[in-house]
Amino acid sequence: MKLKAAYFIQEVIDFCDESLHTNLKEVDEVKPFQSIKELIKQKFSGYHLNNIEERELTPTPIQSVIFNFFSRGIPTRCTFKCEEYLLNKFSGYRDNSVASAIREQIFGNQGEEVYLKNYKLLKLLELPILIGQIHKTLALICIICPKETINVFTDLVDEDLANHAVDEFNEVLQAFINLITTPYNKRINLTEQVNADYKLLKSDYNLIDGIDNKFSNNNKVHYKDYGEQTEYADEAGEVISRFEVKDKEMHESLVLLLKNTFRFEGFKPGQQSIIRRILLKKDVIGLLPTGGGKSLCYQLCGLLQPGLTVVVDPINSLMKDQELKLHEHGINQSVFINSLLPYKERDLRLENISNGRYLFLFISPERFHIVKYRSALEAAKKNGTKFHYVVIDEAHVVSEWYPSQQLHHNILNPLTRQQFINPIDGVVR
Repeated sequence: MKLKAAYFIQEVIDFCDESLHTNLKEVDEVKPFQSIKELIKQKFSGYHLNNIEERELTPTPIQSVIFNFFSRGIPTRCTFKCEEYLLNKFSGYRDNSVASAIREQIFGNQGEEVYLKNYKLLKLLELPILIGQIHKTLALICIICPKETINVFTDLVDEDLANHAVDEFNEVLQAFINLITTPYNKRINLTEQVNADYKLLKSDYNLIDGIDNKFSNNNKVHYKDYGEQTEYADEAGEVISRFEVKDKEMHESLVLLLKNTFRFEGFKPGQQSIIRRILLKKDVIGLLPTGGGKSLCYQLCGLLQPGLTVVVDPINSLMKDQELKLHEHGINQSVFINSLLPYKERDLRLENISNGRYLFLFISPERFHIVKYRSALEAAKKNGTKFHYVVIDEAHVVSEWYPSQQLHHNILNPLTRQQFINPIDGVVR
C-alpha cells in the first residue's frame, strides 16, 4: 500500500529553517527547498508498505474523518504527547551544528563525525516523520480490518516510542468515537510479532516519491449535542451568558482534538455554541470580537467532516492570511484562489479541487460567476468530493455584494445549493 504522511515538531523546524536561511544561502543544493517542511513533503512523506496490498477502501464516514485527520497536512503537526516525549528525550539539540547536520543527512557531503555530533537534531526530524506514517497506517488498518481490537507489531521505531505512538493514536481515536452518535469501537493493541494481525516492518518499508495525498470523501458524520448556551441575571441584574456542557466526555474529546491540531488548551468564550450548531448541521451566524476565534470554529468542524469546506471571502489579502494560518497549524492541504495567483497556478489548483486533494478552499464571491470555477466544483462533486460546509467570511458586508454581484443567486439560493453543492450545511460568520 502506498501512502503519504509525516509529522513535524514546530520548534525544531523553526530552528532548522533559521540556520538554513542564515548559513546556507549560497549552497546550490538546498535552493530547491525553501524550508525543512518543503523538504519533508517532497522527499520523506511518501512511503510504501509492501506487506499491505493495494485495495479499494470502503470506510464509514467517521473512518474517513480519522483517515484524513492524520494527513491534514503534508507534513502536519506531531501529536502532542509524542512531541513532548521526543523533545524530552533529545533535549539539547540546539547545541549542535545545524547547517552541517542537515547537509550531511540530505546531501551526504559531510563525514560520520558530523553525523554523530548532530544525532539528536536528526532524530527530531526523522522520528516525527515515522510516527506520522505509523498513525496514518493504523488509520488505514482500522478501515480494512473488521476486528474491534487489532494486534499490531512494528519495528519502525524502538519499543518505547512505539508504545507512546500507539497509546496516543488510541487516545485520538477514542476522542473521535466519543463525539459521534453511531456506535463504533476500535482499538490498536501493540503486541509481539508472532501474535500480530498486521506488521509494520523496516524490511517492508520504503520511502517513495510521486505519491498524491488524496482524502477520503464520505457522507456526513452525525455528532452528539453536548451542551447549550444559557443566560441568567446576577444579583446586580446584569445578564450573564455562558455555555453549559452537558456531555463532559464529548467536551474533553473536542479539547483533546483542539490541542493536538491547534495547540490551544481550551475554547474561548462564544466558540462552543457556534461549534455545537455546526456539528449539529444547523446554519449559524457567528458573532465574536476581533481575535475571538471565529475562524477556528469552522476550521475545527471542517476537519470533523470527510469532505471539502468552501470559504467564500471577499478580501484577497484576508483569504491569503487565512490559508497561511492553516498552513502554520500543519493543515497545508488548503488553498485560496484569487487574482493574486498566476493564471497557471489557478488552473492547477482548480484541477486539484476536482481530484479531491484539499480540505479547505478559500474563494472570492465573484468566482461563482465564472463558468470554469463552477464547473470545477461540479466536477469535484461528480468525482466523489463531498461539500459539507460553506462559510461566508466577513458576513457583515454581504448586503454590499448583492447589487453588483448577485451573490445571493449563486451561493445563498437554496436551489443552487441542491444543484451543485448538495448535501450542504451553511456556516455564516
